[in-house]
Amino acid sequence: EQTENLLESIELPKSPPGLDSKEVIETGIFIRFLIKSLSAYLQNASQEVPTIKRVNLLFQASEFLQPYFGNSVDCICRLLMYDGDFDEFKIGGNDVDQEQDDDQEQLLLPQDENDVVQYITVLSGLCHGGVQLNKSQSKNDTAKAILPHLEKLFERLPLESETVISQLLKIFQLFNFEDWITNGQEKAFHKITETIVKRFSDTDLRSGDNGLKSDGYASILKHFKDIDLQSTNILWKNQINHIK
Repeated sequence: EQTENLLESIELPKSPPGLDSKEVIETGIFIRFLIKSLSAYLQNASQEVPTIKRVNLLFQASEFLQPYFGNSVDCICRLLMYDGDFDEFKIGGNDVDQEQDDDQEQLLLPQDENDVVQYITVLSGLCHGGVQLNKSQSKNDTAKAILPHLEKLFERLPLESETVISQLLKIFQLFNFEDWITNGQEKAFHKITETIVKRFSDTDLRSGDNGLKSDGYASILKHFKDIDLQSTNILWKNQINHIK
């Protein structure tokens, strides 16, 4: 309701190529509200909450809210890939810690690395919520929204970030090879696979490391084993020495 009132009270800026101003404002308000709510919860915690736990809480909250905000997936992807200036969409400040009377009307957009981490975590949670609703239509809708963007997300986002790469890998594993073919994204699947294998070969995964990266790659190896495509198997076999 607050979002609807805001949209009625302002003049929407002209939509730049690839974005819809109304969707951007709705998405920015939703994610800001989610982050502010999480921050308020963490402030009441009896002890400092580790970063991994914070990421998991944001992921779980997004997963839970998927039935209400699942239609934000496409816009979130486009915002993460947007190269333009977000200032024209800003209502008030963009500092998530800023205390102002109109906090609920401010947008949180992916303008810096921390924002990107929050956005990709929310995106992952929404995608998981959509796939795990045990409704085939929900999974189909989620695949249709995310798969056309996933290759560019792997290309553009900072894969050196543990959270970014782990969430992208989690999203990738939601879909079997048939899902990619059904959505006309077979080439994108193979391109992403090449990117994952390259990142794996370039990553220093020490024995006993339980970080996000090592957990993500351990899971992705099983995913490719289950898919069992000759082309991907060959790529991974070439990394046997690295795995050892």
